[in-house]
Amino acid sequence: MQNSSIRFRISEAEKGQIEDFSQRAGCSVSEILRRAAADAVRGEVPGNQLRRACADVRRAANRLLDVMNSTPIDVRRLRAEAAALRTTAQELIQCK
Repeated sequence: MQNSSIRFRISEAEKGQIEDFSQRAGCSVSEILRRAAADAVRGEVPGNQLRRACADVRRAANRLLDVMNSTPIDVRRLRAEAAALRTTAQELIQCK
């Protein structure tokens, strides 16, 4: 049972946005704020997943470029790195 509370001040506009979001989500304002706080405590702030996915795509692209710049080109490794880039790009698309 939840019996503690935390009070903080926000603008009327922010309050309205949170209330609108809670209605669209079908949850109470308290539930929305509890989830947001729990996510923040775990380090799962908005945008982290997207930033990680972008970094993964960048690393995969760099590995692919390294293979392409090698002489002779290792075709097996080229295919593996292209597949890895494709996978990370799909993960990035899912973040949006």
